[in-house]
Amino acid sequence: MENPFTCRVRIQDPDMFWGRKAEIRTIMTRLSTMQNTSIVGERRIGKSSLLYYLYTKGNELLNDESCRFVYLTMEDAANRRLPKFLNQILKVIELPEISKEAELLDALDEFADKIKDLKGMKLVVLLDEFDKFSDLRKEYPPEFFDQMRSLLQGGNLAMVPASKKRLQAFSYANKISPFFNIFNRTDIKEFTEEEKIPFSPIC
Repeated sequence: MENPFTCRVRIQDPDMFWGRKAEIRTIMTRLSTMQNTSIVGERRIGKSSLLYYLYTKGNELLNDESCRFVYLTMEDAANRRLPKFLNQILKVIELPEISKEAELLDALDEFADKIKDLKGMKLVVLLDEFDKFSDLRKEYPPEFFDQMRSLLQGGNLAMVPASKKRLQAFSYANKISPFFNIFNRTDIKEFTEEEKIPFSPIC
């Protein structure tokens, strides 16, 4: 295996992913009961690679074929528009898209109805670069987070966002949304010594 420490982009090949066993075990244990996890770590610590690994291996790790995993990154400019963001999720579960012309509240209500009607299926949204929401307060107002909070407590939808700062650092008018109180936090830090052993140090 090549040294993953030399990689400066998201690792997409699961065979190239290394380490993070404790973090993966914690996240998947929570997902087994559809609990939400916030991944927090500094820049280039491996958050994106971890999320993508969960995306590619989620069903195997969870041993549940009824669960669908979707990976979204807010680095993608298209996802910064609310209808596109919601439709990316609906596409994974093969449901009709929401009209791009729909008003904000109508789009959220339509999305909520579709998620609530899922039969025998669970959905996990792996959301990268959550920090970008700080610049998208107009596109994603408090109503979006209120609706998502309600859906995330329904039992068939879970979310794993990754960010550099803890979720509570993101607020509207200095008020913390209740949305952020439903996440367990997992910090991503430097690899342990055991995880570093098989590889040569970077010069």
